[in-house]
Amino acid sequence: MEVTMLCDICGKRLASHTCRLCGRRVCSDDFDGKLGICKSCKLGRK
Repeated sequence: MEVTMLCDICGKRLASHTCRLCGRRVCSDDFDGKLGICKSCKLGRK
């Protein structure tokens, strides 16, 4: 059985990445692939 997780930031799209700083599971729209971090960490939010 596969578990599907929604993005920890927007809660709308499927989480396909994990932030290397905070561990949030996030969608492609809320992830910076070059840095490997989520939008919240990129903006300095916790």
